Amino acid sequence: KSDQYLYGIGIAKKGEHEEAKTQARRDLASQIQVSIDSARVERMLRDVNMATNKKTVETISRKIDDKIQTKVAITDLPGIEQSERVDGKKNTYILVRMDRAAWARSIRLQVVDLDGKIQSAYDTVQKHMASGLNELQQAMRIYTELMPLFSKRSMYEDRYRLAAPASTLPAPPIDPVMIRTKLSTLLLSITISLPQDQAAKPLLPGITEACANRGLQVLDNPTGAMLRMEFSVKEVKRLIDGAIRIDGRVNGSIKDAKGRVLGALEADATGGGGTEGSARMEMFKELSGQIVDALEDQLFTYLTRL
Repeated sequence: KSDQYLYGIGIAKKGEHEEAKTQARRDLASQIQVSIDSARVERMLRDVNMATNKKTVETISRKIDDKIQTKVAITDLPGIEQSERVDGKKNTYILVRMDRAAWARSIRLQVVDLDGKIQSAYDTVQKHMASGLNELQQAMRIYTELMPLFSKRSMYEDRYRLAAPASTLPAPPIDPVMIRTKLSTLLLSITISLPQDQAAKPLLPGITEACANRGLQVLDNPTGAMLRMEFSVKEVKRLIDGAIRIDGRVNGSIKDAKGRVLGALEADATGGGGTEGSARMEMFKELSGQIVDALEDQLFTYLTRL
């Protein structure tokens, strides 16, 4: 361990110096990857805990974060050099090192370039913001455009903390916490209307409860709701070895207030029990959970299509 260098160790058959050096470089990159992945998880948990609508923001943040390439490539690590080599009876051992200061300088240059892109993207979004968008739609537009850049910046920040633990990068030109907090607060204003179909009634209590647990408001009256659920429910009763089994399926869609389809909604579930009533209750409970899970998973997509 060293304040000046990060090290990697490679082992190959005796005399295969280049292979040992390659393995050492990979070992160095792997160690850095583990440290950065750990920092990334801590950062995501911190961001979610700061959010008002934690579950929904966590889902959206992960969708954006997962699009960012965070894998540490050897080509991203400047100035790796061989430090020591030992040729044993059977194996060759090579120790490589990378100068922390050189890596930190490289990261700072990349961050300066990225900050320019963040400011430019923000100015462009503000300039071309479509008229007629409500506050949530505006926040979604800004979030969608800027958060991938902020996620990439967070990746650089994680690397910089490893390269230069005693130093910090300058703050970004636009505050990502402000953007995330505003969106998480506005997500509390999302209203969802449930289907009025008679066959769907047994699903409604479970859906209402699951939505409430995720900070989504359910309206009895579809008029004025931001999102509208519409689906049909089919069920098939079977008798298997004397036990009752009911298979249920939901097919439908999510629409906006004007009736425009934003996406599909599907779920399948099976309920079993000693009586037809208990089997049906189990099936509907499982369907309700799946429907809300699907809604939450695709909520980011639905909102970007509003």
